[in-house]
Amino acid sequence: MDHPQDPASAPAVVGAGPAGVFLGLAGLPDDAWLTEAALAALLGRCVRTIKNAVRRRELPRPVRTLGKPQWTAGALKQHMNARLDAERRKQERHGI
Repeated sequence: MDHPQDPASAPAVVGAGPAGVFLGLAGLPDDAWLTEAALAALLGRCVRTIKNAVRRRELPRPVRTLGKPQWTAGALKQHMNARLDAERRKQERHGI
């Protein structure tokens, strides 16, 4: 299977709004690597917003590879799914 060389240059965002953003990340193979700039482009945000999301633990901490902070698409998906599961359990406990 061929993978795009630069995920930020791939047509990742399908439509406008959150649905397009998640489709973009979901469409990447789990072993695709994303730099801060690529993730920012994929999510339609700036690099500073990505750094702030990491600080707030909304995104997982990246690993430094070739001098740049990076993630795999799989690590990002796993982190987001864990956050969603935790929120679902919290709502179930509170009867929401």
